[in-house]
Amino acid sequence: MRVAEKRKWAERVAEELDEEALLSDDVTLVFHAGKDYYEELLPYIDSIGASVEIPTNGLSIGEKQAWYKERL
Repeated sequence: MRVAEKRKWAERVAEELDEEALLSDDVTLVFHAGKDYYEELLPYIDSIGASVEIPTNGLSIGEKQAWYKERL
């Protein structure tokens, strides 16, 4: 997707998360997706105060595969 499309998608997802009361400071969202899927969403989440964990952040694809293999 182009950046504008990603931002529109992220805004919609943030609204849906908010409707489900998942964007509060007592919630931790854990992303198991690539950066392309969450990078435009993070500013919305950060502005509201929910915590975010990205367990495989910074790992190469091979390292990510090993990380998941160890946990499944």
